Amino acid sequence: MRKTIRIVACLALLGTTAVSCQKEIDVNPMPTTEQTTETINVVYYINGEVFRVTLNESEWDTYRNGCS
Repeated sequence: MRKTIRIVACLALLGTTAVSCQKEIDVNPMPTTEQTTETINVVYYINGEVFRVTLNESEWDTYRNGCS
Protein backbone atom coordinates (compact mmCIF):
# COMPACT_ATOMS: atom_id res chain seq x y z
CA MET A 1 0.00 0.00 0.00
CA ARG A 2 2.79 2.39 0.93
CA LYS A 3 4.64 1.58 -2.32
CA THR A 4 1.49 2.29 -4.37
CA ILE A 5 1.03 5.68 -2.72
CA ARG A 6 4.64 6.62 -3.48
CA ILE A 7 4.27 5.55 -7.14
CA VAL A 8 1.04 7.55 -7.51
CA ALA A 9 2.62 10.59 -5.83
CA CYS A 10 5.69 10.39 -8.11
CA LEU A 11 3.52 10.06 -11.23
CA ALA A 12 1.42 13.05 -10.13
CA LEU A 13 4.57 15.09 -9.57
CA LEU A 14 6.02 14.11 -12.96
CA GLY A 15 2.68 14.84 -14.65
CA THR A 16 2.51 18.29 -13.07
CA THR A 17 6.08 19.02 -14.12
CA ALA A 18 5.41 17.91 -17.70
CA VAL A 19 2.31 20.09 -17.95
CA SER A 20 4.12 23.14 -16.60
CA CYS A 21 6.83 22.76 -19.28
CA GLN A 22 4.36 22.89 -22.17
CA LYS A 23 4.45 25.98 -24.37
CA GLU A 24 1.25 27.98 -24.41
CA ILE A 25 -0.14 28.34 -27.93
CA ASP A 26 -2.26 31.34 -28.89
CA VAL A 27 -5.08 29.58 -30.73
CA ASN A 28 -6.86 32.71 -31.90
CA PRO A 29 -4.32 35.49 -32.59
CA MET A 30 -5.62 38.98 -33.25
CA PRO A 31 -5.14 39.95 -36.90
CA THR A 32 -2.98 42.96 -37.63
CA THR A 33 -3.73 45.56 -40.24
CA GLU A 34 -0.91 44.19 -42.39
CA GLN A 35 -2.57 40.77 -42.52
CA THR A 36 -5.93 42.15 -43.58
CA THR A 37 -4.63 44.52 -46.27
CA GLU A 38 -5.17 43.19 -49.78
CA THR A 39 -2.22 43.38 -52.15
CA ILE A 40 -2.10 42.87 -55.90
CA ASN A 41 0.95 41.43 -57.65
CA VAL A 42 1.45 42.93 -61.12
CA VAL A 43 3.78 41.32 -63.66
CA TYR A 44 4.56 43.14 -66.89
CA TYR A 45 7.04 42.78 -69.73
CA ILE A 46 8.99 45.52 -71.51
CA ASN A 47 11.34 44.55 -74.34
CA GLY A 48 11.46 40.97 -73.08
CA GLU A 49 12.37 41.91 -69.50
CA VAL A 50 10.06 40.83 -66.68
CA PHE A 51 9.07 43.41 -64.08
CA ARG A 52 7.10 42.70 -60.90
CA VAL A 53 5.47 45.15 -58.52
CA THR A 54 3.19 44.69 -55.49
CA LEU A 55 0.43 47.27 -55.07
CA ASN A 56 -2.09 47.84 -52.30
CA GLU A 57 -5.74 48.46 -53.14
CA SER A 58 -5.50 52.25 -53.47
CA GLU A 59 -2.37 52.04 -55.64
CA TRP A 60 -4.08 49.42 -57.82
CA ASP A 61 -7.14 51.66 -58.25
CA THR A 62 -4.88 54.58 -59.27
CA TYR A 63 -2.97 52.35 -61.71
CA ARG A 64 -6.13 50.81 -63.17
CA ASN A 65 -7.98 54.14 -63.54
CA GLY A 66 -4.95 55.84 -65.05
CA CYS A 67 -4.52 53.16 -67.72
CA SER A 68 -8.08 53.20 -69.04
